[in-house]
Amino acid sequence: MLLLPDPARHLLAIAADAPARPEADAGVRGERCRASGFTLVELILALAVIGVLSALCIPAYADYTRRTYVSEGLILSAVAKARVVEEVMVNNGVTPTGPFFSLGPDGNAPVTPYELIEQNPSRMIRQIIRAGSVVVITYNRALDPDNRVEYSLVLKGRIPLGGGKMDFLCLSGRAAFSDLAAATASGAPVGEPLPPEWAPASCRS
Repeated sequence: MLLLPDPARHLLAIAADAPARPEADAGVRGERCRASGFTLVELILALAVIGVLSALCIPAYADYTRRTYVSEGLILSAVAKARVVEEVMVNNGVTPTGPFFSLGPDGNAPVTPYELIEQNPSRMIRQIIRAGSVVVITYNRALDPDNRVEYSLVLKGRIPLGGGKMDFLCLSGRAAFSDLAAATASGAPVGEPLPPEWAPASCRS
């Protein structure tokens, strides 16, 4: 009868003859572990860099947000500009120069010397009015970082020399002062001229 070796005993014999495993890393045995992290100087430098970036980026972001709100007013003024163009077409191409008068029930007595087109159309815009061929966009005080005054932007309708399609000249700063003064004289509630740095590039001429 042929006896076969027991596989389990064979494996135990191999395991007993195998050499012992060496240490995982004898080279670093006994060495002191270094603590990882930031030193105080590195932390101060990081905070200084963050402070400088914040001082530069936060005002730039605020100006960008403010110009976005101003551009929103230009978009919402499309209805008012369409009213001006409509009146020009009715008057055979004559641009209205005086304030717009809304007639009363009898057709004679003026009720308001301007036309209110939009009232609080958005969070930053208080109103959009039309006085003659001039459209005035008045923004809420939230547009001003100090919340002191309300600012207005002027869109002045004009017909190019020699005729053609009517366009609108966007005015801010000192360039808008005379038109805002005329609108104020007609009773229109407008604000101070919008600072040019807050207006789009096309409104800084």
